[in-house]
Amino acid sequence: MKYLVTLHNKDNLTNLLHADGYIIGNSLFSVRLTNSFEPIEINEIIKFANDNKKDIFLSLNKMFYDEDFLKLDNFLNLINIKDLTGIIASDLGLVHFLIEKGLNNKIIWEGESLTTNQFDFNFLHEFNILGSFVAKEITIEDIIDIGKNKKHKLFLTGHGYFSMFYSKRKLISNFSKHYNLNLSCDNNKYHLEELARVGEKYPILEDNDGTHVFRSRVTNSFNVLNELEEVVDYFVINSLFKDDLYTIKVLSLYQNGYNETIISDIKEKYNETWDDGFYTTKTVYLKENL
Repeated sequence: MKYLVTLHNKDNLTNLLHADGYIIGNSLFSVRLTNSFEPIEINEIIKFANDNKKDIFLSLNKMFYDEDFLKLDNFLNLINIKDLTGIIASDLGLVHFLIEKGLNNKIIWEGESLTTNQFDFNFLHEFNILGSFVAKEITIEDIIDIGKNKKHKLFLTGHGYFSMFYSKRKLISNFSKHYNLNLSCDNNKYHLEELARVGEKYPILEDNDGTHVFRSRVTNSFNVLNELEEVVDYFVINSLFKDDLYTIKVLSLYQNGYNETIISDIKEKYNETWDDGFYTTKTVYLKENL
């Protein structure tokens, strides 16, 4: 199982050499980014990854409109695409676009909450794509079932804040305007707190494509790591809202073993609470009942 990490600062790449690869993007074509890199920076990171025998993935995980594809085509012409390990896509229109460009063997399908079983997971296999993410909301049993029947590489976001709500509306900007506040929408410092769930703080951010709300707790995978290692090809540590030092510390825990003292220090420093996410939480809904 390889460990992929999101990147905040390209100057920290040498400190992240213990990772097996990196995920980067640009805010014109990606959402929920740790940082937006320009084409020249992306090419520098690609070269670093190749020189150090690391995998490198370009995230294009926004929902695309027709007019976006010309901009994307121009953007990709500035990128050393052939040296990318893969391209993460969350829009079937983008998948079609990449297949037409002969890039199907680089596609990693990230269907968000849609990829919940082996049939959905293998849906694009006939196009010879590189791999697919499993949904973040399924149990360890479901992940194992998919993994045992996978026809391409299995990607899993295994650590970080998981997105739970998305709106195309720019809710922070609207809230700021309505109440005549001076809120900055680009520094990832806000959270929501419900009256019914006092103390549960849901991180919220706004980007070019709308507003994203996340689970109040960081999902970790230590309790199921042995099972995941049997079926997962790429395990992603997403450090959104944090920094590269956080990534270094968390990556070391996954690679070198669980350490309660280090974990307590991380939780205190970054003011976060960890849980097992949905690994042991079965849905109460069945498809035939919906």
